[in-house]
Amino acid sequence: MSKPLYVFDMDETLFDADCAMLWNRFLVEKGIATAPDFLEEDKRLMDLYAQGNMDMKII
Repeated sequence: MSKPLYVFDMDETLFDADCAMLWNRFLVEKGIATAPDFLEEDKRLMDLYAQGNMDMKII
């Protein structure tokens, strides 16, 4: 019997996108996340993180 393979990509190494951003887009597409600016806020936070400017204490 074969065993399943689980893959998680944290930093755009296996997939040409960030897994958290893909997941959030999925949540919006399925109507689970419904805040009007959900994806825009996600992008803003990811940009801050990439720049090294995210203050984790206020998130």
